Amino acid sequence: MRRAALLYCIDIDVPRFKVLRAREQFPIVVGMNDDAESRGANYTLDDAFRMRVTLDMIGDGEGNAPALAPSIASSVVVSLMGQFCVKGRHPLDILAPQDLWGGVVVFEDQSADPIPRYDQSFAGDLSDIPSYIADFLLRWPEHKTVPVRLIMVNVSRAARFVRQRAADLGIPESLESYPDWN
Repeated sequence: MRRAALLYCIDIDVPRFKVLRAREQFPIVVGMNDDAESRGANYTLDDAFRMRVTLDMIGDGEGNAPALAPSIASSVVVSLMGQFCVKGRHPLDILAPQDLWGGVVVFEDQSADPIPRYDQSFAGDLSDIPSYIADFLLRWPEHKTVPVRLIMVNVSRAARFVRQRAADLGIPESLESYPDWN
């Protein structure tokens, strides 16, 4: 899709898009055939989806509920997509039975001085978060590791948003079932 269609699908204006792209704060792999520079204006639905999730993680740019810095959000989205790939479920798949969530869980190790913090990305169902945290804490029982913060976005909502916007524009890819990674 062309840049104008991409901007509509992810609900962003040109100036903000240019700033984020110039700072390489969108989760498109740089230096490969699918990075923004080598493609020009030939974006995919997956690009739009990844950018929308990034925007959800960084907030609206107006100071309302900012969650992550853009450079961190972009790397979190890349990590999330790898986790969804391992699980065989792409959030763009219109057949997904329930909402999928993604984000980071921040832990700190209170047995060290200074106290280090660890960001661990999470991709899955909201109901899986307690067991995910418990499993992480069991890895190092000798440490006093505690969860500090959760930053989650509904990636299924982002996928529906992008698909609907693309369908509004008549982009055929929006109506196709996205392939599983099995």
